Amino acid sequence: MSEPVLKVSGLTHRFGPGRGIEAVSFEVAAGEVLGYLGPNGAGKTTTLRHVMGFLRPQAGTVHVLGRDAAADAAAVHRDVGSLAADITLFGGLTPRVQLHLVLAVRRRPQAAAYAEQLAQRFAVDLDTPVSRLSRGRQQAAALLVAFAHDPTLLLLDEPTTGLDPVLQDRFLEWILEEKRRGKAILLSSHRFDEVERTADRVMLLAAGRVVAEGSLEAVKAQRTHRFRLDFGSRSQAAAFAAEVRGQPGVISAAEAGLGVDLAVADALPAVARAAGTHGVTGWHEQGGGLEDAFRRLYGLEPEAAARGVES
Repeated sequence: MSEPVLKVSGLTHRFGPGRGIEAVSFEVAAGEVLGYLGPNGAGKTTTLRHVMGFLRPQAGTVHVLGRDAAADAAAVHRDVGSLAADITLFGGLTPRVQLHLVLAVRRRPQAAAYAEQLAQRFAVDLDTPVSRLSRGRQQAAALLVAFAHDPTLLLLDEPTTGLDPVLQDRFLEWILEEKRRGKAILLSSHRFDEVERTADRVMLLAAGRVVAEGSLEAVKAQRTHRFRLDFGSRSQAAAFAAEVRGQPGVISAAEAGLGVDLAVADALPAVARAAGTHGVTGWHEQGGGLEDAFRRLYGLEPEAAARGVES
């Protein structure tokens, strides 16, 4: 088996109580997109800063194409392109000047043709100073400058922020094409649709620790099953909720008029029997995508968080 493009092993960096990352490990292979997800403050950006060599690990290692990201940062940067939502360019310079600077610094003059194709694809105005471009066009220019040197590893941190819908779609198509070309891609995003569209695997981070990882389907299969059950009367709904609430596998059962909003892990047979006893008139499944898995794994089911229930 070939060496992964990116290998993170036991990465730890603490900034104080409850802040930082702890024993984070993962790999990204050539031709693979890893979706790196987590709420704000989970440690995603801290991880990316280690990959770029901007931070040195307190424990663990980060290797890009076999090189230590901290000890050999200059060489690593030639093979890495990084784009964040808040990236800024030199306002007084044109995108053309800045992309040529990147090619020179990264020692990749042979990538000039690739950079020109990228500029056309994302409709970048190469000869207008960045400060005179709209916010969306500045983001498109930042995208160009970040990847002009045709890097092997792409680090994407909320990359479509500021892009209009047309450019967002072009960007996602470009990710898929780069994956087919053999690029390794680490994608951090709050947009579940773009992760589901592009990622081969996902890893979910919470409070600096990995809480779930695997294929998209495997992570989504860990989700809570959520249903809305309708009853003929409030009393029937209340009686059903009282019977199932607190049973093993039942995460929450919240009354809502003539209905009950139900979240369960594995108690469907018992719930179905109780629903029949109390005169259920309708049963509707809700949720089911990556976002649903995200909500469950981060404790966003209020009753589950309060009781510490795991499904």
